[in-house]
Amino acid sequence: MFVGLLLLNFVQAQETFQVNGVGDKRDGCYAFTNATIVKDAQTTIKNATLVIRDGKIVAVGEGVAVPADAVVVDCKDKFIYPSFIDAYTDYGMPQQQRAQAGFSFGGPSQLTNNQKGAYGWNQSLKSDVEGHKLFSVDDAKAKSFRETGFGAVLTHQKDGIVRGTGAVVALANNKDNFVVIKEKAASLLSFNKGTSSQTYPSSLMGSIALLRQTYLDAAWYKNNPAATGLQGDGVNITLQSFNANEGLPQIFDPADRGAGDVWGVMRADRVGDEFGVQYIIKATGKEYQRIKEVAATKAPLIVHLNFPVAMDVEDPADARLVSLQDMKHWELAPTNPGAIEKAGIAYTFVGVDDTATAADVASAMTAVGAEAADVVVLIVTIQQCINVYDASKALGIDPVIVATGLCFGTGMTDHLAEAGDGGVVPNNWYFGGYGYSYFNPDYESGMQTYLDKVQQYGVPAPGAANLEYTGFAGPSFANMMTLTKFLNQLGPDALDYAGIDGKIRGFKGPMMIQAGPLDCGKQVILGLPIFISVCGSQMGIQQYKDGEWLSIADALNGKPIDATKV
Repeated sequence: MFVGLLLLNFVQAQETFQVNGVGDKRDGCYAFTNATIVKDAQTTIKNATLVIRDGKIVAVGEGVAVPADAVVVDCKDKFIYPSFIDAYTDYGMPQQQRAQAGFSFGGPSQLTNNQKGAYGWNQSLKSDVEGHKLFSVDDAKAKSFRETGFGAVLTHQKDGIVRGTGAVVALANNKDNFVVIKEKAASLLSFNKGTSSQTYPSSLMGSIALLRQTYLDAAWYKNNPAATGLQGDGVNITLQSFNANEGLPQIFDPADRGAGDVWGVMRADRVGDEFGVQYIIKATGKEYQRIKEVAATKAPLIVHLNFPVAMDVEDPADARLVSLQDMKHWELAPTNPGAIEKAGIAYTFVGVDDTATAADVASAMTAVGAEAADVVVLIVTIQQCINVYDASKALGIDPVIVATGLCFGTGMTDHLAEAGDGGVVPNNWYFGGYGYSYFNPDYESGMQTYLDKVQQYGVPAPGAANLEYTGFAGPSFANMMTLTKFLNQLGPDALDYAGIDGKIRGFKGPMMIQAGPLDCGKQVILGLPIFISVCGSQMGIQQYKDGEWLSIADALNGKPIDATKV
């Protein structure tokens, strides 16, 4: 819960700030009992107790013992919530005033930076600005945040194309020293030159050009340290700071001069793609107009809920000045968050070692938000499949899991039996296969023939209680049988490399346990000639549910999935 972070901010091992009066401040201990505590969107704890000692949450949940020295607050029929965090504000920042200069028709042009110091040449590049050094508590504004459920904000100076770093601060009414949670939490950028009095850039195209040039200059500056000497361009604080901030999350406001259109998201993303940066982009509010293009950027969005107010159309004279475009935006703007959520697919990869335990896997699943993920895809060994099953049970979650044939096998079946769960694989899991299923066999594909021969001739591996026949066993058997057919067709006099290679490359199927057309030796996946040894591109997906296998898409129902067209 964020409340813990907020309150932790007030705990000091030793005072480093002058205190008038009693310096040993004792916050004591408080217990909030009988509360309904909303931990997150998925977890609500009723009749719970929250214990805070010295400004820090030390216990929360049902049946929590109340310390003897605690001040008890009965919260019956009351709720305790974690706070919201606003990721894009200028709370506590000084207001910037534009200098009396800049571009004007007939006026003199300011071509260079008039800022004193070893800075870059353009005033709109303020990468050296550090938000936590400018910040000061503003309790009047903080109160309005708190009243709407916010406990902390990311704040920065909204000025310039490159805006420096932002800080995460608590919305508490306390000294500035005690509310700064993280000094440098993100690097901020925009297309808006801000208060710069310099003539350039004077257009959106110029802003984009300046930002691109800054990336190029910064890379050159980093890779040519000798150039900072007397014989080079000298020290450049702007480029130094720009490079120093590149490891921080990069938040981009694509609005130009305070006004944003949906194309700003794509413009910003293209700049990021050019230089290998994935921006977190502040939404314009108009993403619903081009939702497919926005989704294609893969950029996380900071979505605001400031929707346009209704137009005053009571007076016909005023009504005729309201455009249809503005009216449609007023109508559709509140649908923007829903459109973004519906189109977005957020995912995170996490690696686990082959020796990882179920507890390790549980930690990894928690770290990537598996309980809230749309889909969890497993590309792991049979042991890690088992660990994912155990971790899900331990966490009390039931995510949608899609696995490969690597999660088949007697090891999984035996583990389920030991756990008292039954079934051959975990219930409700989806499995991607080769187009045909071990568990929905037929004679046309050869799967039933394979299973019959396994039962007739197969023997368990040394030390194994049961015969293993799933995983790669079926396709390996099919490959062996197909190769045997090639050898028989060639005859003993033509068994050379050229003959076998030509037979394979010219083979178009059908092949045992393989769905769809074959194209050996030149398979192209997603436009790239990779996996040249893979002849087939079609696969199937089955779900194991309540003791039955359901064909989702495979050769059995006539709807194979072609990986080359995904």
